[in-house]
Amino acid sequence: MTRPVDSAMEEGRPEKQKIRSLWLSKLRAYRDAFPNDEVPLYLTLSGAEGHDIQMLISNGLIRLTEVGAIVAEDQGLAVAIESSSYAVLRLQRRMPGLKILEQSFDNLLHSTKLTTWPQGEHERFCQARIVNLDLNRPLKFDDVDGELVFPPIQWVKKLCILHAAARLDWCLLLTLHGEAVWESRETKAVAEFLNENFSREPVFAEAAASLLGESLFTHVSQLTIPAANRLSRVDQQHLLMLYVPKRIAHMALEYGWRTETANNLRYGGRSRHAPMVTWIIDFRWDGRISSRPEAIYRDSLRQILVGAGSIAEDGSIS
Repeated sequence: MTRPVDSAMEEGRPEKQKIRSLWLSKLRAYRDAFPNDEVPLYLTLSGAEGHDIQMLISNGLIRLTEVGAIVAEDQGLAVAIESSSYAVLRLQRRMPGLKILEQSFDNLLHSTKLTTWPQGEHERFCQARIVNLDLNRPLKFDDVDGELVFPPIQWVKKLCILHAAARLDWCLLLTLHGEAVWESRETKAVAEFLNENFSREPVFAEAAASLLGESLFTHVSQLTIPAANRLSRVDQQHLLMLYVPKRIAHMALEYGWRTETANNLRYGGRSRHAPMVTWIIDFRWDGRISSRPEAIYRDSLRQILVGAGSIAEDGSIS
């Protein structure tokens, strides 16, 4: 997974440091809740510097030997995915003993198709308690046989199925560029998907109206919204904050998961920093799937905007 040229600068920003502190809290919670797992604690697109894995080391979740290598007992806690040979070499030098898969995440999952699946230890890696998809890309749709498909959401779908096979509660850390670069057709499809549940779940509709503002909410609910690429950056971020976790909740329900969106945040978009959106979403196995799937979905919808907010340039959350 390639990183932008100013990756080091981006990683040092207060906004990114705040997000990483939220990740750390979640990692600690899952480490405490499941201390004897046979699956990894953490699967991540680490980048060449492995800042997030270094965070686990600095905070004692991963221990080092006297010579600076990861102790044998902790070598399976975190798994890094990196397709760049240069980045793999950097990681190996910085963190000896780290488990590294030299391939893309799409290759690890055997693509977005539901006809091919990871096998053996790769299946176990994909069942990690926390999966971090920190992606340097906007949400762009592909047209597959007339259906609008976004590959990373298809990845999440496969992760839902893999975790469901073992009934393992898990967490997704997802970060995307906060640019909704959609034309009219794509924007209308998103608006129709959102509008489907405004009358179905009043709490969700009320929270959506508060986030979007009266004007944009009216355009979405009346399906008169212009192409998203004509909206302001903040409005684009707000659309993503609403659409992405709702799409994930809708998809996860099919496989027995109730989603709890712990954090739903936007940042950047000022000066030379790109607008970004980030989510922390817990997936809880819910036994009501066979009898009350609608109740599960409504519970998920109510949670989507509970942790919604923005991160200021100083790292504070509002």
